[in-house]
Amino acid sequence: MSAAIFGKSAPAGNPNHPVQKAIRRWRSEDRFKDETEIRESLVGLLPAMVEQSFNNAKDIHKQWLEYVENKRLLPLYESASDEDLWLIEGDHYAGVAVKFKCLEDTVFEQCLAVNYARKPAKTMDIDTSLALMVGELQEHELDFKKLLLTQSSHFKKQKEWRLMVEREEDDEFCLEFPKEILQGVYIGVAVCEKEAQEIYKLAKKANPSATVFKGLCSTQEYQFHFEKMSV
Repeated sequence: MSAAIFGKSAPAGNPNHPVQKAIRRWRSEDRFKDETEIRESLVGLLPAMVEQSFNNAKDIHKQWLEYVENKRLLPLYESASDEDLWLIEGDHYAGVAVKFKCLEDTVFEQCLAVNYARKPAKTMDIDTSLALMVGELQEHELDFKKLLLTQSSHFKKQKEWRLMVEREEDDEFCLEFPKEILQGVYIGVAVCEKEAQEIYKLAKKANPSATVFKGLCSTQEYQFHFEKMSV
């Protein structure tokens, strides 16, 4: 506030904002001689401004909560060879990964790439709230979809995509994956041979042209690879 009042040029904010109007009036009147006088004048004004700003932030956060409440996300990944994914999403290497063809007119048209960032996404941060409070910003542009697609850059190698769908009223919905788009099945290294054979038969029954792979541990290093299965 002091910089805006004592600065050489007029502040580049929203000229219709009450605080910006006051700053311009104070500058034209040369009202204040030092920061002490400014602080005394703002004692009665700032609490109301802060409360209004806080309520605006609460309202935006409420809108965000309502938005995510009506969304359901299905995470999808580009590769079936990421060891971290097999540990977390792949039931500690005892699960199965399914590869689909991303064709038109399928649910995959709705998939959106994750935005990896170093800083977490926020509905409202302190700097933005302050800028709005004193009129340096005219409005806060908020993209809820972008917030929902933001992920830590720590997971960048996973190359995640998110399928976003609306929540049904009864909280039950079913996504259809046509059999013809089933391209491959990857069986985890911790799946026993008997279960692997059962999964192989199920995959071939769903789509005979699908390729089935079984994960195998390397004997030379902490690593695994996939080999094509056959009857």
